[in-house]
Amino acid sequence: MINNFNLYLYIIFISMLGIGALIGFMRGYKKSLYSLIVMSIFYIIFFLTIDFVVQGIWDMKIPGLTLLFETINSELVNATSFKQAMPKLLDIILGDTYGASFRNNEEFLTFLSNLSLLLVKIVYTILYFTIISIIYKLIFFIVRLIFFNSKEDQKEPKRRGIGTLLGFIRGSLSVYFTIIILGGVMSISGSISTLLPPDKQVEELDVAVQSYNSNYVIKTVELLSIKDQTLDQNVSLNNVLFDYAYSFKYNGYRIAPRKELTYAAELKNLYLQSDYKDTANISDITGPEIKEGFTILSGSDLFPAALPLGIELAAGEFKGDFNIPEEKLYKVDWETEIEQFGKVATVTFELLNTAGLDQEGASLETVTFEGDQVRELFNELSKSQVITLTAYEVIDPLLENTNGNLQTIITVPEGLDWKKEIQAIGLVAGAVADTNMTLDELKSGDPAFIVSTLSDIDATVILESKIMSHSLVTIFSGDANIEAFDALVVPENINWYDSLDSEGNLTQEGELRRILLAVNELTKISSTLDFDSLDLNLIADLTDESIDILFNSKVMIATLSSLITDLNLGNNTILVVDSVYDEEGFIQKDELTSLAKSVRFVFDHLACEDGNVACEDTGFNLSKAFKLNDSEIDQLFASTIIHATIGNTIVEDGGGILTIPSNSLTSVYVKEIERQIVSKEETKQLFKSASQLGFTDIKTMAFDASIIHNLSTDDDAKVLDDEKTETVLNSAITHATLSTMLLDLTDSTSNVLLVPEQTINGELVRYQDQIEYISKDEITEVLEAVLVLELSDFNDIETLGVSSLSNNLNALLESAIFHATISDQLISLGDDVLLIPESDISGIETKRIVGQTEFIIKDELQNLLDGLNLLGFTSINSFTGDVSLNTLDQDTNQTTLLSSATMHATISKKLLELNDTVLIIPTYLEASDTYIQKDVSGTQFVVKQEIKATINAFIEMGYIDMEHINDVSPNNVLNANYDILLNSVSIQATISDLILDHALDEQTSVGASTLIIPTHFRESIEVNQITEKQVERDELSKLLTSLKLLNITDFEGAMDATLITTMSKSDLDTMLLSASIHATYDNMLKGNSYIDIPELAKQDLIYQNDITEKEEIKNFILAANTLTSGSGTFTTVSFDITSIMNLTETEQDLVLNSMIVRNGLTNEIHSVIDENTLLADHHYENGDRTTFLTKQGIEYVLTNYASAW
Repeated sequence: MINNFNLYLYIIFISMLGIGALIGFMRGYKKSLYSLIVMSIFYIIFFLTIDFVVQGIWDMKIPGLTLLFETINSELVNATSFKQAMPKLLDIILGDTYGASFRNNEEFLTFLSNLSLLLVKIVYTILYFTIISIIYKLIFFIVRLIFFNSKEDQKEPKRRGIGTLLGFIRGSLSVYFTIIILGGVMSISGSISTLLPPDKQVEELDVAVQSYNSNYVIKTVELLSIKDQTLDQNVSLNNVLFDYAYSFKYNGYRIAPRKELTYAAELKNLYLQSDYKDTANISDITGPEIKEGFTILSGSDLFPAALPLGIELAAGEFKGDFNIPEEKLYKVDWETEIEQFGKVATVTFELLNTAGLDQEGASLETVTFEGDQVRELFNELSKSQVITLTAYEVIDPLLENTNGNLQTIITVPEGLDWKKEIQAIGLVAGAVADTNMTLDELKSGDPAFIVSTLSDIDATVILESKIMSHSLVTIFSGDANIEAFDALVVPENINWYDSLDSEGNLTQEGELRRILLAVNELTKISSTLDFDSLDLNLIADLTDESIDILFNSKVMIATLSSLITDLNLGNNTILVVDSVYDEEGFIQKDELTSLAKSVRFVFDHLACEDGNVACEDTGFNLSKAFKLNDSEIDQLFASTIIHATIGNTIVEDGGGILTIPSNSLTSVYVKEIERQIVSKEETKQLFKSASQLGFTDIKTMAFDASIIHNLSTDDDAKVLDDEKTETVLNSAITHATLSTMLLDLTDSTSNVLLVPEQTINGELVRYQDQIEYISKDEITEVLEAVLVLELSDFNDIETLGVSSLSNNLNALLESAIFHATISDQLISLGDDVLLIPESDISGIETKRIVGQTEFIIKDELQNLLDGLNLLGFTSINSFTGDVSLNTLDQDTNQTTLLSSATMHATISKKLLELNDTVLIIPTYLEASDTYIQKDVSGTQFVVKQEIKATINAFIEMGYIDMEHINDVSPNNVLNANYDILLNSVSIQATISDLILDHALDEQTSVGASTLIIPTHFRESIEVNQITEKQVERDELSKLLTSLKLLNITDFEGAMDATLITTMSKSDLDTMLLSASIHATYDNMLKGNSYIDIPELAKQDLIYQNDITEKEEIKNFILAANTLTSGSGTFTTVSFDITSIMNLTETEQDLVLNSMIVRNGLTNEIHSVIDENTLLADHHYENGDRTTFLTKQGIEYVLTNYASAW
């Protein structure tokens, strides 16, 4: 039958659902809905009231119960409620087996009473779903009949489909409640089956449980779940409701037997899976298994609720000394405590297993433990509230089992925070375990051995323990009367313990901390701790850090101070100044620390070489100190005593070489006698400075330019290392000495440098402070300049190359000294060689007087040196004022040169000094409203663009420098590019002046053989405040082209008519592009008395009216040349029909192109033939007989009427 259990479940569930649906179908919608609501309320009331009702039954006094209780035992005759019967029943059951601690314990009675409520709940459940259910249904049946059974309702349709659905839901509700009860029972059954011994387990029960759990209806229902916060997993709602209904409350917990049995079963399964089950060997229990077991227990409500009761009952029953107050015991967070017990147990098992205690013959007294595991164990113990409450109960018997010395030393302070103390003891115990000390050694009771061992432990770890701290104070203070510590000198009023602020932060270290750290350092260099053997040799073996730690202890200072007083360096006693002693006559702690380090450092680093007698006088080699790095110098001078000794040596040995300002000295007293020594800071800075400058001996120092190269960077010898320079100038002595060196170069004998009082911006360069200094910034810039210029001797400054100066000027001019010196070299050349203006053409200053020093502005210096370099001068002194044009053929070079206001002014001066036959420089051009010259602060500038154009013109004309331009000849001008020449208005003005001196204008009488420049092309310019004229540029360019064709040799303006007459057509076209040539040829043409210029050949132009057209002038000159065969001139030639007839047809065609020729021939023809009858209108220009014959008309006459001549 049991094998078909799963089938039976399906039959039951399906039957319940089917019957519910059938009843719903039969009842219809309204009755089914009413039934569903009534039953839902019935189930809800059960769960909501079960605790309240059962508790009421338990407490309710029912007289009839007396008869029931009397049948059980006569002693219960007076009990009228279950609550009253429970204590008496407990007495009867327990009898004498258990003591009064059980019978009289209120908590125990409460627990049993609450547990007994489960039985009442079971009885109540049976009654509720039987008798109460029948009554409940009967009541609501009557209610339905009274309120919900009207005639109208009976007439309504039953809606059986919805009724069936509601009936099915009611059946589902019944199934679900069945599963709640059945599921709880099955869960309890499964747990009990697991807990039973294998030989007593019931197989059928296991099969039933498995069948139940595999049922798909059950699985589906259990999908409805809620989150259990304790287990951190989902639990089916049916089990939650079962646990809620069948549980009892105790000590703030709701204890559900079903869930507790589940945890018990899990523990049983954990046991069954452990190797310990098969071996029974405790070493086979693993830490994770223990931790998992306690994790399971921590989920239990019964265990943490009943554990304090169990502890209390056990303590009372076994009559142990248990002093934890009851109220504290029950306030413990037992859920967390159980989990913590698990952690402690886990760590303990791992600790013991690691130590090998599971091995045969192992002893707790002799094994060693892992420090990390010990620390972890104590850390977990400190988290246990039970442990911290019972700690003192453990410590007291432990002390009783130790040696008597330890009992004297160890005390437990009042008000101890045991949680922190256990953690601290754990840190110490872990540290002790790290030293491999055994429990047997710890129990020996030898304080010296223990202190020596503890010295290897971090002092801060020991100090965390108040117990150990108090014990160690007892030892070090001498109160323990231990012989090994008698050598220690303990000053009065020692504060042994650390001082903390209100937040627990350390504000002042106590002597205990300091002496522990000191002992720790001493044991590093000595295998055994012996305070009697402390001496200077031992201290010298300590590291710097160890020395610092050693003298942090006042006890150590008092003990070791006397050892330092008689310390010697070489053959001399070191200079112990009065200021290092404290009020008690001991050398101060800081000085002791520093002196110990410094003395060791002197012996290690400044020892004298063999045979160095002079060194032996002082006991150390001072020159070696120059090679020390920063940290080594700091270490050496950390001691006031060592500083006093060395500071005195510098004054005595370096006074004749170094400039030692008084503010670098300080006064000290030695046995109340005053001495002047170099101050500590200055001594330190001097050593660093000497090291950077490469000095090896204080007596042979030499300050010159060569030492500066030691201050360059490692990567580039021309770059100053800022850090090295700062180091050098941080020394007041070096600063003063370098200042003296530079100032000595300005005296009348050397006069190498010019050292100004101030920079160009007014910043001090020289100042007095007991002695005369040059500012550090200025010295830095001088040093940088020396490196950049690669100077090895300051005397080389006078011959420095212009190129070098120009390329490095930015760096050089950062130095006011070099700025002033270079400025002075240039200014000293004089205005005749180099004109340095006060400002440039824009009014921007180019030089400035500051104090008594005249500076050239930095930008101007750069531009000037670039200009000199461009011109090819190798040094400043080599410049004589000559300006070669060879390097100025490129615009960029010209721009570079003229970027210097000085070169601008100098070249302007040279151009302005040229005579007018060479160059006329206009001041102002009226036509373009442009200034060519400009006076700025007394300096006359020619504008840069004009200088460029003039230079280009000179170069175009073949001049190589400005010093050898004597005149401007036609040969230079006419063979040049006129566009280049005339870009210069000065050249334009100059050539114009040469031409206009001989030229005439358009008002001249006809027939002149001199060049005519029309007034229209004469524009006004201002030269030296006088208005002058020049030929307009385009016209001048065309005119020069024409003059070149005429092969003129001067600019006197004579026009050769013979030469003109023989010119080709193209030359004539070119020449007549010039309006001046046009006007000149017109004037010459009109002087020919043999011709009559018709009106059609004339025109009005802007520069002259009634002027002969250019084309007609050209045609007439060509006609004259053709007629005379080059032997006549166009100013005297005449034409007639006869001469024309003697020409070839081609020549006739060319000659007749001239209107002037045709005009003269027309008059002759009219005199020979009758034009009115022989000639038609079309034979005349424009068909007008008042004009003259056309070319075709004359050809017509020559063809048809030649015989008339």
